[in-house]
Amino acid sequence: GIERLMEICHLLVASGEFAKKHTGRADPADALSALRERYRPDVLVVTLGAAGGLWAQAGRSGGYPAFRVPVVDTTGAGDVFHGAFARFMLDGLAADKAARLASAVAALKCTRPGGRAGIPTLAEARAFAETAAEQ
Repeated sequence: GIERLMEICHLLVASGEFAKKHTGRADPADALSALRERYRPDVLVVTLGAAGGLWAQAGRSGGYPAFRVPVVDTTGAGDVFHGAFARFMLDGLAADKAARLASAVAALKCTRPGGRAGIPTLAEARAFAETAAEQ
């Protein structure tokens, strides 16, 4: 049933591995293009973990960074990215800015133990995104 769900999504966030398997395209940018062409979501993101990721919105596309952090625990990092990205889109941010800030949230989470307990505040994430080094 995933095909039907993807057909009705306005916001589609897929892991790089899922995008590769689903489209048969090894290159993440090619996989993003194939997903965008086939499903036509308003916003599309392909996450690439420590390599950051790719986004597409309104005929524009680009990449977003991963941030260099001392990793303590990656539990929940993907979930935190998804939730933060959705929240930032609902706040009215464009996909490029939402993805960068969500990446900062996920990076900060990785510096702390625990899934839920490691989630940073919005203020922490904004401050970190402004000053942190990108990978």
